[in-house]
Amino acid sequence: MLVTALVIALAAPAADDLASTMAAARKSGASTWLSWSVPSATDGNACCWDNRESRAANSCSLASNSYGMNMSSDDGRPADPTLVVYAHVAGGEVDKLRVYSASCRIDRGGETVREVAGVGAAESVAYLESLVKASDDDRAAKRRADGALSAIAMHDDKSADAVLERVARDGETKQLRHSAAFWLGNTRERAGYDALLRLRGSEDAAFRDHLTFCFSQSKVKEASATLIDMAKTDPSPRVRGQALFWIAQKARKAADGDVIRAATDDPDLEVKKKAVFALSQIPHGEGVPDLIRVAQENKSREVRKQAMFWLGQSKDPRALEFFEKILTR
Repeated sequence: MLVTALVIALAAPAADDLASTMAAARKSGASTWLSWSVPSATDGNACCWDNRESRAANSCSLASNSYGMNMSSDDGRPADPTLVVYAHVAGGEVDKLRVYSASCRIDRGGETVREVAGVGAAESVAYLESLVKASDDDRAAKRRADGALSAIAMHDDKSADAVLERVARDGETKQLRHSAAFWLGNTRERAGYDALLRLRGSEDAAFRDHLTFCFSQSKVKEASATLIDMAKTDPSPRVRGQALFWIAQKARKAADGDVIRAATDDPDLEVKKKAVFALSQIPHGEGVPDLIRVAQENKSREVRKQAMFWLGQSKDPRALEFFEKILTR
């Protein structure tokens, strides 16, 4: 049975409602949760991971030391239009952030939750952005910043798009930049895709490498074409190879396979090898005939060896027939 906590609605200050309330809570030094509600941009419902603890309690616990959140749209329930942000203040700092759909059952564990009324979505995004600070050696700051970014990504407000793009471009650490780019591709639909296109102009090849994954997560139709273009034209062999990998994971059309086949003749050996691996990843074994062709015909001995290896891993009858022919010559 859940223990219902005392919920206190705070009187809003005349200005800087949320920021002022949070500042007062930090200054008090007390340990408390604060919560506020905003419109949700999620396709389904945000609740906790389906782990042993959450199943046993049939709820998400604020008192638990572990936190995982997933977004589900396949449970038959309509998408929840309201998101609730929970922020825990202790020792003068926000040390925990959790975000759930309003319909997600929450076990407050007997703790006081102070509800801040009348918080606007843009106001919430602006406050959460103030928490997006991190350093490579501060684990608590990393967790807080990651939590703030994921919360921002779930807000139904245009200001979230600008914040995520700004952090992806200028964030203090690689982790922050990569996390913000991920959320742009995963949750922000057309605005997120357009932001990723602008970020593609980065001179940092490692960041563009990560963008191939972000494009693979986008639901925008043109994202696949962008991946194909990166596989063909990016100046970095590393990025071209990674784009091939994600194309293979999403391959649905003959044109997708054509890009991978063409890359087996890329000038860079590592891209050739990535293309061979990508052929092995095309669903339903559709890359097997091309692996056989590469194993027979590619000019690079190293690439032919790679093709033979992945054919062996495929356990496909056509691969077995190919090996039998080689061994019985």
